[in-house]
Amino acid sequence: LRLHGMARVDFFLEKDSGHLYFNEANTIPGFTDISLFPVLWQRCGVDAKTLLTELLSFAQLRHARLNSSTTRETDKTTSRVAHD
Repeated sequence: LRLHGMARVDFFLEKDSGHLYFNEANTIPGFTDISLFPVLWQRCGVDAKTLLTELLSFAQLRHARLNSSTTRETDKTTSRVAHD
């Protein structure tokens, strides 16, 4: 799907068979107090300020890399939050 930055990817789990089904990739998930995206990160120990800081840093780095003469479109940049 070539998703970068933030996204919420939803799946369904079929209890009887254990099969996991892809439902949707939401590339601009909500960012309110009740939205799943920040709530799930909060449960992983990442507060909203840290998450926003990381997302902005990621976007700036990706923008700089995509605009450099040595970067191809298949940029493999990853966020530090994703590795915590």
